[in-house]
Amino acid sequence: MKLFKLASAITALMLVVPAAAAPKKIVLGFSQIGAESEWRTANTESIKAAAKEAGIELKFSDAQQKEENQLKAIRGFIAQKVDVIAFSPVVESGWETVLKEAKAAKIPVILSDRAVDVKDQSLWVSFMGSDFVEEGRRAGNWLVGDLAKKGMTGDIDIVELQGTVGSAPAIDRKKGFEEILKSHPNLKITRSQTGDFTRTKGKEVMEAFLKADPNIQVLFAHNDDMAIGAIQAIEEARLHRRREGCLRGHDGRQAQLLRGMQPPPRPPAHVRRQGPGRRQDPAQAHRHPGRRLPRREGRRSLPQPQVLVVKATPEASRIPFRGAF
Repeated sequence: MKLFKLASAITALMLVVPAAAAPKKIVLGFSQIGAESEWRTANTESIKAAAKEAGIELKFSDAQQKEENQLKAIRGFIAQKVDVIAFSPVVESGWETVLKEAKAAKIPVILSDRAVDVKDQSLWVSFMGSDFVEEGRRAGNWLVGDLAKKGMTGDIDIVELQGTVGSAPAIDRKKGFEEILKSHPNLKITRSQTGDFTRTKGKEVMEAFLKADPNIQVLFAHNDDMAIGAIQAIEEARLHRRREGCLRGHDGRQAQLLRGMQPPPRPPAHVRRQGPGRRQDPAQAHRHPGRRLPRREGRRSLPQPQVLVVKATPEASRIPFRGAF
């Protein structure tokens, strides 16, 4: 997994700070969304490490997935007269007023990971993040190609676990994915609901999906934590033993996805079930002449669901720094 850092933006900031102010330590106020996923936790660690490496004084605020907390934090940074404000907006809208306040205070604003929907693009100086629409397209294109390889040309029912309502990744990943589906009328999203980018909510929503439709063929999750939660729901329903399915996720938690799709471990070869609540070593079978040890119930060799983590190419999805302050 490749994490972007604020290092490049911080370097740019150091270049534009007047020479007379050079001895002064740059103060960065950063408002993080929260810790809704392991990707976000790693992103936070990356930001803190990058600031420390660049000699930046970091004032960090955790919004706990609430826009009002971010608005409060940004206004707090303005009051403290920090040199720079950076934040990952929990949703796209509702930032115009507070960004105007930052601009009036002559404090440059950097958008990290997610974009904002504002009419005046001069309210922020740089965006560092991925092309979420392209990520959605890549997921759709992979699905189309994979189904073609398997000769599956009939109707395919897809369920979707969306990210936080109103957030840039949720809006754009859905948009990109649906762009591809428009050219393939046999692929239909039959159910779509937010999982808030969390594993717990992803599991909860997937459980509801499975109760409503036990024949789900494809799951498209807007991030990997929700996909992992969905896998847990599928395993508990034991559906992964009856058929092959497809899952799509984002954020690069591939190792956990792969671990999550494995069936329960088979017991040691020398152990077999010998009646309810009993186990016996095959070496002792001679004590019961003519009696064969039964196969353990439910243990069959079945195809495992395929897992693919779609990742946008970082070099192709970054938007460069937009000039001086």
